[in-house]
Amino acid sequence: MDPAPTPLPPEPWGPPGVASEPEWYLHRSRLDDLIVRLQGTDARVLQLWDAAGSGKTTLLAGWARRLAAEGADVRWMTGTDLVTARDPDAVWRLLAPTLALQAFRGAPSDVPRTDTALRYVFIDDVDLPTGPDESGPSIPDGWWPMISLAPPDLRIIVAGRRRPGTGTAPLLAAGVLLDCPGEILAFTLEETLDLAAQRHLRLSTEHAVALWRNTGGWATALTFALAGQGQDREHPDPSPAGDSGITATGITDTGVGLPGFSLTDIDGATPAVTDYVAAEVLDGLDDDQRDILMRSAVSFLVPLELAVRVTARSDAGEVLERVSRSNGMLVRVPDVSHASAAVRSGAVTSGTGSVDSSAETRVAAGEAYRFHPILLSYLQAAARGHDADATTDRHVLACHWFSERSDGAAALHQALHTRDTALVGETLDRFGLALVLTGDTDLVGRALRRLDTPVPSTAALALRVLLDAPAFAARRRAHQLLAAAGDTAGWSGFSPQRRHALWPAVIEILHALLAVEPADVVKRLHALQGHRVGEAARLDLAIDLLTGMAEGRCLDRLGLPGPAEDILRDVAESARMAGYSWLFLVASDLAATAVAHAGRWLQVAMLESQMAESPAPPSAADQVGSRAVLYTMIRRYERCQPLDVDVVERLSSHPHLAYDAGVTVPAQVLLLLNGFDTDPHSRRTMDALMLLMREVGADHPRSLSLCCVPLLEVSGALDGRPETQAVVRLVESVLGEESLEALLLRFLSVPPTRAGHPAEERLREAALDERTARRGSTMVSAWIALSHVAELSGRHVESDARLLRALRLASQFGTERAFLAVGGQGAALIRSRLGRLGDLDEFARHTLRCAARVRPNARGHGADAGRSSPKLTQREREVLRELPVHQSVADIARKRNVSPNTVKTHLRNIY
Repeated sequence: MDPAPTPLPPEPWGPPGVASEPEWYLHRSRLDDLIVRLQGTDARVLQLWDAAGSGKTTLLAGWARRLAAEGADVRWMTGTDLVTARDPDAVWRLLAPTLALQAFRGAPSDVPRTDTALRYVFIDDVDLPTGPDESGPSIPDGWWPMISLAPPDLRIIVAGRRRPGTGTAPLLAAGVLLDCPGEILAFTLEETLDLAAQRHLRLSTEHAVALWRNTGGWATALTFALAGQGQDREHPDPSPAGDSGITATGITDTGVGLPGFSLTDIDGATPAVTDYVAAEVLDGLDDDQRDILMRSAVSFLVPLELAVRVTARSDAGEVLERVSRSNGMLVRVPDVSHASAAVRSGAVTSGTGSVDSSAETRVAAGEAYRFHPILLSYLQAAARGHDADATTDRHVLACHWFSERSDGAAALHQALHTRDTALVGETLDRFGLALVLTGDTDLVGRALRRLDTPVPSTAALALRVLLDAPAFAARRRAHQLLAAAGDTAGWSGFSPQRRHALWPAVIEILHALLAVEPADVVKRLHALQGHRVGEAARLDLAIDLLTGMAEGRCLDRLGLPGPAEDILRDVAESARMAGYSWLFLVASDLAATAVAHAGRWLQVAMLESQMAESPAPPSAADQVGSRAVLYTMIRRYERCQPLDVDVVERLSSHPHLAYDAGVTVPAQVLLLLNGFDTDPHSRRTMDALMLLMREVGADHPRSLSLCCVPLLEVSGALDGRPETQAVVRLVESVLGEESLEALLLRFLSVPPTRAGHPAEERLREAALDERTARRGSTMVSAWIALSHVAELSGRHVESDARLLRALRLASQFGTERAFLAVGGQGAALIRSRLGRLGDLDEFARHTLRCAARVRPNARGHGADAGRSSPKLTQREREVLRELPVHQSVADIARKRNVSPNTVKTHLRNIY
């Protein structure tokens, strides 16, 4: 019989080094809530199992500090403290003296206790080896059923790397045991940003996403990445996070992290991380297990059947299962058929709690194993260093395996790993079209860059143009690529015979999307209805939907918005049901444009809401996510809600989106418009916006419509009303002289009088005809301007009616910002009528709150503000300063380098 263990003396309530809270410690409320749950009446034990370096000890120490600060009785132990315990009774005999507990083994359960405060014991690293040749939990499995006999005031928190083999199921069923989900310790994206801020570092959203994805939120890798980044820990910077100067590569002005690596480079192949993974994460694995892991690590999610193929081991599943039970960085996924379907719909979350839509997670149905990003990159680097040719062969095999199961994204990703241009081209030729339509544009773009060969295939040329659709920022390049694609259409390239017949149809579709001139549009529309495209559309759903989108676009260009809308909305709905996310968003955007041409603005608002609500990954690095985020940001701007400026900046300049002007140009416009909120009279912002709209406004009329009133207002404030004619001419040339935008700008550029406005009736007629506007917000602005003129003319009843119409349209379209324009003209009209607006009164109050939040120092707080003229512009003030000096108008004009007529105009405005 083993001698009774010697009672342990009471230990400090925390491990060495973290008994007091470190400066860098980050409180995560979602994890702190776990210890709160343990304080309930049923739970007695909380178990936390995760891989080495996941932050278990740090979290437990934080909990212990919190409980000790609240006055609780807290003790800290580790698995090595229990080495002498060989059976459950010995474990309890060891624990009891330390905690001054009752000898509960022989004590009746109904014996009352004098103290009712909860007491806690933390047992960290409970599964440390008990000897040089042993592994597994130090506490015998038989101790788990005995927990239900523990005193009701005792709470035990157990942490380790390997889950116990048996004994926990009855406790879980009874609610006595709280089992933390696997990988719960992984940092989320928001927590990654908070962790950087805790260390006085600023990370852009783009770099944070890259760091978070590469590390999988693993605490040790994040610590390595952020360690020493721009901060002297002896003298912390008291300034807010963001002043330390993270550069585009993650290196700061005052320090670096791991030598030779930027923040976004950190992964399992980084030397410091590699050493840790080898020494800690893979500790205890034999050579055979390591070899199976290395050879099977071809993807984040590896189906069991594929693992057997690439390892040439029929027992690969047994080995992977053993490793997964003892290593939190390898997780068995029991039913991948559900996971795959959910990933395609954007609903699967990775271990970090994030949507994981990477191509490598899309696998065929069946059991599979998921590799942590750090472990995967470590194993892939190790495999290539060990035998590069064999590693390439395994990726080739995996590519064919996924291709046989029609998983194009996973197949293309494997092809890119092989560095085999022919295999990349063959895979892209077969799956590239569907991948673009589903939204894997970043993956297709990487493959196309790999195929920069002197004689690219027809598929590669067509896909390059398709990635630029439908905005086509470089139309000449698009025409040139399509011409080259037509020249290579007779060469089969990588295509099987059936696929070869489809790419000429794609080229015809792209020609139709590119067409602008009416004669060319009619010609291309007839080609779409011809035999070649029709036969391809009959064989392939993707071709059929693309054909419908091109037909709708052509009909809208020919002035038939009704039929165009019908086709485009049908295409969008069909694309959504088929999982073609990119096609859904593009077709919906074109449908919204057609509906706007028909003047049905409620339908436009509905379509824009659907697009904004489209699922998007946190990074939004592909076209689908970027378009969805863009629509969301535009709606936020028009609703006076705060923008995520970092996200909009990334959308405006992200290199992977350079081919999609439909995203980058509106994002640039939105970014510049948002700048007026902080500096309403910024000449630099106005000049940049004017230049952008002169260059590309014709290709982005809805963006021009969004910024036309702000441009007129800022131009008038800086240079006077005569200079606003440049804005008017720009809008007239792009949107048409009879567009509501052009009529509104001409109306606003002439100051109203108490006798009315000469263009009032013309603007009212145009505002009633909703087909003349490019955005719903323009209609709201038009009715605000008409209400203002009626107010000045003393027609208060008419002014009330027009304001009510503006409010009702704004509430339907979600365009509160229109009331902030022209010096807050609309807000002033509302303010003088609060309480008399009926069912719109609450929306009116909400609009005023928006105005106060966005423009807190704006004029127009009095009841008469709506009747007041705008304040003097800079040019008008300059002329005003000349008046006390005896000089003629011509003298002032020569001094100010303007014409005498301009001086006279300034004088009229002043008076």
